[in-house]
This record gives sequence, structure tokens and C-alpha cells, in this order.
Amino acid sequence: MTAPVETDERRGMPSASSFYRYRQCAGSWTLEQEAKKLGQSWNPHNKDTDKGTRIHSYLSNPDSIKLEGEEINDALFLKSRAEEQVTRIFGQSKGDLHELREKRLFLKELTEHWRGNLDLSAQFDRVVYNEEIVLIQNYKTGWVEPEHPKANGQTEVETLLVAIAVMKFCKPKRYIYQFVTAQFGVLETEINYERLAKIYEDVTGTLSAIIDMRAPLSPHPDVCGKCPAQLICQAVKNQIGPMTRLQISALPLEPKKAAALLDAVSILYPHLDAIWEFYQANMEKEPAFLNAMNKQGYDIRPGNERREFTDIARARAILSEFIEKEKMQIWSSSISVYEDLYSKATKLKGKDLKESFNQLMNGCIKIHRNKSSMERVRGTPAITKLPQ
Repeated sequence: MTAPVETDERRGMPSASSFYRYRQCAGSWTLEQEAKKLGQSWNPHNKDTDKGTRIHSYLSNPDSIKLEGEEINDALFLKSRAEEQVTRIFGQSKGDLHELREKRLFLKELTEHWRGNLDLSAQFDRVVYNEEIVLIQNYKTGWVEPEHPKANGQTEVETLLVAIAVMKFCKPKRYIYQFVTAQFGVLETEINYERLAKIYEDVTGTLSAIIDMRAPLSPHPDVCGKCPAQLICQAVKNQIGPMTRLQISALPLEPKKAAALLDAVSILYPHLDAIWEFYQANMEKEPAFLNAMNKQGYDIRPGNERREFTDIARARAILSEFIEKEKMQIWSSSISVYEDLYSKATKLKGKDLKESFNQLMNGCIKIHRNKSSMERVRGTPAITKLPQ
């Protein structure tokens, strides 16, 4: 979908979270700026992202947000797991420890040695340190196992900027970086001064390379799906070539050709998905565009309704007044089961049934709605036959 209104926290400069992409595709930085100018910057967004943001806010400042249910449980678990790591690494004595939470650091503010045109920032979740050890902790709330911090560009940039900042006060011997997760445990790496020096060279070299207007675009399955410029990237669009060259022949089973085709598909798939999301977002945001697309046969369909019990004991007590006792012996989590039984007891059907049942279960069930979708709802697609 289109990118949300940008805050100025990165000051329009590269950040650690995108640094691996800049390494792999130096031209993506310049193209990213062009996409913003055109209003076609793409930013994948989902409910897990919102959940992660809320949990991070709580762990940074518990008074800043109120969490409930699964979210507060996850937050407290991550907090406990992070504290266990502090005790393991620093020991029981914590009197000389210093702690920082959720702070964004900028390379140019930390050192005068880098005088390039571009700055670079990184935001850490938590840093605990003393004169001997620095522990950097990054909370991960998703269900996808993160790449190990030992081979992670974001990890390296965060550690570098934290190290430069801490060395203004002391010179620790060890820098430890952790991903603290609920599902995958704690992933940890240690970075020494020799590696920090190499990271600095790599960082400054990459910043010098990406500002070049002639920097090449290098599509790659690991980076294109997260690139804000993919809607306008010709290098991504060119990946359609391997498939068009197949014409009407069978898909290749020779491993090398099959792998090349799959690589192209893995780049194109998020690109096509982004195009779909771009138009849906504009239809949802702009009534005039929605009306114009309606005339072309496209519309936004609301997501399906999902209901779940939140107070089972109260629900059972209420429903037992309408449903026979023997049918209430075995409890099901499916609300539709009891709605059907309620229908038989009240003779209600359709819309009247749903409204009556939801009102009866008010306070006992929670109603969720799946994400809306863009669909062709009428008319004939403009593409009706294969080109000759």
C-alpha cells in the first residue's frame, strides 16, 4: 500500500533496518527517493506490525500504553527473558550497570570522522552496559524466525553506533548483541573491535556508493520484497523475461533453469502483490478514485466477520435459557454451533438471527473483521485473450 505519512525520526536518511538492502542493491536508495516524489512508495503493513509497535512501546515505557490479553503476556514474557540475560551476562551484582531504552543514534552526531553527504541512523530497543561489557537487546515479536544476528546488517550498524557512543565514556572489552524472542529463544552474537573496524569501513563505503546516481539496481529475492521502490523499479519488472521466454513450452525441470525461474518469481510475486495493494489503498483513501474504479468494475469488499467467546461462563449461563441442557454438555468454541441452536429455539433466521444473537451475547463475544479486499465485481476484464 502507499506509505504512511513519514515522521522525521530518520531525517530522510538511510537507517540500519534497510542497510542490508543498500549493500545488495546500491541503486535502491536513489530509486527510493524517486518513488517518494511520485507518491508511489510502498510500505508493507499488517496487524503483526501494529502489535510489535505496541509491545515495543510498552517495553520502552510501560506507562505509555495499555496492553491487554496476548499482547501484555508477550510483553511481560519478553521483559522477563531479557532480564534473565542481563543476570546471566553481568552476574547478580548490577550496581554499576547503566541502561538506555529505545533511542535513535546518528553517525554524524557521534563522530567527526565521517564527512559524507549521507548520514546513517539506528534505533536500539535496550542497551545495558558497564565498563567491561555492552549488551544490546532487540525485541522480536513476529512469528517468523529472524535471521541470526551474526549475519545481519541491522545488527552490525546498531552495534557500531552504540559502540561509538559508549566509547565516549569508557572502552568495554565485549559487545554482545541479542535478538530476544518469545517463539525462538535468544539469538546472540559477539562483536570485537577488529570486526567493528571492518563494519565501519563497510558502512562508510556503502554510504558513498548509494548516493551515486549511477549506482546499479541489483534485484534479489531477499531484498526486493521489502524495497519501497519496487512499484517503479524497472529491474524488478524485467524479471518477467524468464517467464515470457518459456512461451507455451512446459516448465523446466532441469534444476539450474528451475532455480533461475523460481528466483525471478520470488522477486515478481511481492511486486505484483504491491501493485494490488497500491490500488486498493488509493481506493480506500480517495472517494473520487473509488467512484472512478467502480465504473471500471472494481470495488472494495469488507472482510468476513469473525467472532470469538471472551466470557465462556457467562455465555453458557445465558444460552442455557434457550438451549436444551443435554446439548450444552459438550462445549464448542464455534459460535455458529450455538447460533444454530439459538435459531431453532427462537425460529429466527438470517439478519434477524445474527442481530438478536449478537445482542444476547453482548459482553460475551468479541467481533473481529478480516481485512477488506479489492475485487472485480462486475464487467469483463480488458484482457480477454492471449496476445498473438
